[in-house]
Amino acid sequence: MSDTAQCPDRRRVRTTRRFGVAGVMAALVCTLGCCLPAILVALGAGASAAAGMGHAAHGAGPSGGWFAATVEVLHRISPVLLVASILLVAAAFAMRRRATVLPALAAGVVLYLSVHAQTDPVVMYAGMALGYGAWIALYLWTRPSAEAGEHQAG
Repeated sequence: MSDTAQCPDRRRVRTTRRFGVAGVMAALVCTLGCCLPAILVALGAGASAAAGMGHAAHGAGPSGGWFAATVEVLHRISPVLLVASILLVAAAFAMRRRATVLPALAAGVVLYLSVHAQTDPVVMYAGMALGYGAWIALYLWTRPSAEAGEHQAG
């Protein structure tokens, strides 16, 4: 018998994994696009590029270089990218356990508000830690048990 016939949930597990990975990757890219300039300024590395990107994003003038242009594009698309990632992650959790949809969406709202609805860096990073932490906790809660893993392997 084929593996798919022995465990019909294998295809659903792959789809769930793809949605989750795509969602988390999009959220991380969004976070990077929003936070990289501030991190670079704080570290003192690439401060002029990061500062130029920050001013360009708010209409003060264009910034130079491919790196600054890339970060600027990420910064501009980050709200849409984050909403898409929240929906993908929530869909992935819904495929695993329906009870996790609302907490996953709530964590996504915390992420969105912490990144896009305020300017205080402490609140921003605390909100990101809380949102990503909630997603990690939900992932650990919905992981298949050891017995289910044996069923899939065997």
